[in-house]
Amino acid sequence: MSLFSKKDEVNLDDLMELHPNMLGLLYSFIMYCNFKGLPCKITSLKEEAAGRVSRSHIEGRAADFSSRGFSTDDIDDFLIHFNKKYEDIAAISAKDLKPRALVYHRAKLPDGSFGAAHFHLQVKP
Repeated sequence: MSLFSKKDEVNLDDLMELHPNMLGLLYSFIMYCNFKGLPCKITSLKEEAAGRVSRSHIEGRAADFSSRGFSTDDIDDFLIHFNKKYEDIAAISAKDLKPRALVYHRAKLPDGSFGAAHFHLQVKP
């Protein structure tokens, strides 16, 4: 069994261009998923995507993961764990100006609709 899966369009060569703190956070997320027995699927690294509100993905400071297979309790556990443990390297949220290493959200698309709910890992520059 592999540690993680990915969407077809995710280029694993992009791992070489991630911010060092992002690479460590990504590894921690993958290992925590495996420890908890939950699926771990990378849905975006540095790919361009509609509705992005910052350059964090392009700059190698963010990654998205599917939340499919996670219960509400699992999601809450991940948010608490990652936002507490990695507060010192977390990006500052534009919404409330608090450091958040992990966000669970549905991104708003240019047409006004919303994409699938997912995890967004992020580190500060």
